[in-house]
Amino acid sequence: MKILVNGSSLSAQPDTWPYQLQKRLSCDMINLSMPGCGNDYVHDTTISQVALNSYDLVLIMWPMVPTRTDWAIDTVPLLMDNTDSNGFVSEWYAANLVPESSRHHIERNWIFGMSHIIDQHQQTPPERRSAVSNIFSEYYQHVRAPQLFRTSLLRTITLQNTLKQMAVPFVFMLNCQFDRLPRFAHINSLIDWDCYYTDQHLSDYAKQHGLIDPSDPLHVLEQAHIEFADLLIEHLRDRNYV
Repeated sequence: MKILVNGSSLSAQPDTWPYQLQKRLSCDMINLSMPGCGNDYVHDTTISQVALNSYDLVLIMWPMVPTRTDWAIDTVPLLMDNTDSNGFVSEWYAANLVPESSRHHIERNWIFGMSHIIDQHQQTPPERRSAVSNIFSEYYQHVRAPQLFRTSLLRTITLQNTLKQMAVPFVFMLNCQFDRLPRFAHINSLIDWDCYYTDQHLSDYAKQHGLIDPSDPLHVLEQAHIEFADLLIEHLRDRNYV
C-alpha cells in the first residue's frame, strides 16, 4: 500500500503520527509535510504529486493557520545564503530533515510566510529580519487574517474536489476543532465533512490527556502521536481504506 501524507510540523518530524502509522501498517509512505507551511503549500504540492504518481490513500492534516502564506519562487539559492531564513525554505528541510524515502519528492522552491509572523511576534527590527521575512513584509501590510482564512478555506475545498474528481481515496484532518467564521458560511457549506476524520483532533487530544510538549506548547509529545495514529487506523479500517 502506498500512502501520500501532507501537512505542517505536526506531521513532519520522525516521531509524528504519519511515521507511527507507517510502523503499524508497514506501508510505503511519501511525506511532503513541511514545518511552518500553510494550506497553499499543502494544496499545490499534493495536487502535483498525485498528478505524477499513483497512491492508494492520501492523508492530509491541514495547518489551517490563517496567518500562514506560502509561495513557490525561482530565487531560493539566493535566499539560502541567509542562514536566518533557511528554516523557512523547503530546500533546507528537504536537505536536512526529510527522510530519504521522501526527499526527492519535495519541491525545493517553497518559502513560508510564517517567518515574517515570527519576526513580528519577536518584534525584530526590519533591518534584522531574514531575507524570507522581508519578502513577505509588504504582502502582510495589505492582507489581513479574514482574507487569509478565506484563501486557506478555499484551498481545502479545491483539493477535496480535485481528489474526488481523480477518484483518489483520501482523509482530511485538522489538528484542533475548526472555528467557522459566520461571514464564510457559504464557503463552509462546500466542505464535505464525511471526508474528514473528526472523532479526534491531535492537538485537542493532547491537551485533554496532558500530552502537550512542555518545552513547546504548540506541539505535542510523541505519545500523543502514537495514540492518535492508533485512533486514525481504526477510522481507516472502518472505511476499508487499509
